[in-house]
Amino acid sequence: MMDINSDMGEINRLLDDGTYEKLMEYVTSINVACGGHAGDETMMAAMVALAKEKGVNVGAHPSYPDRENFGRNDMNMDANELLDSVRDQIQLLVDIGTNNGVNLSHVKAHGALYNRAVIDEDIAQTIGEAIIQVDPLLKVMGLAGSKMLSVFDGLGLDTMAEAFADRSYESDGTLRNR
Repeated sequence: MMDINSDMGEINRLLDDGTYEKLMEYVTSINVACGGHAGDETMMAAMVALAKEKGVNVGAHPSYPDRENFGRNDMNMDANELLDSVRDQIQLLVDIGTNNGVNLSHVKAHGALYNRAVIDEDIAQTIGEAIIQVDPLLKVMGLAGSKMLSVFDGLGLDTMAEAFADRSYESDGTLRNR
């Protein structure tokens, strides 16, 4: 089965003007910003409620704690600090989902954290461990053919390989910077 997926909950204007609601007519799952790079509890709850109404699966979209740069800059964080940050972001959305009768389906890292995990097994391991601490049954989305998926598979997580229709790729299969 093909999953059409979109990042959401990152820009207040897109909630206010109805764009997120319209987009949900065309996707089967969404990745909700969990406060690291964008979003807050109010936006997260709004995204969960809309997804529930539209029958769209909800996933967590954790990132480096980098609101200033929208999570697009790599950060050198201690492994424990990164684990805590990613785990807490996912847990917050799980709690909001639970309070609204929605179970999360997956996790997909955002921006620089995602791109780093594609090539850095230690970062992928930390993300995987954070997911396991919250809910080992959550699926995890990652770049097809990447190291991150191998690490997640090795941890026993259910993985979903993805490709981007709107992005360019480098010759090694990694995503080209925007």
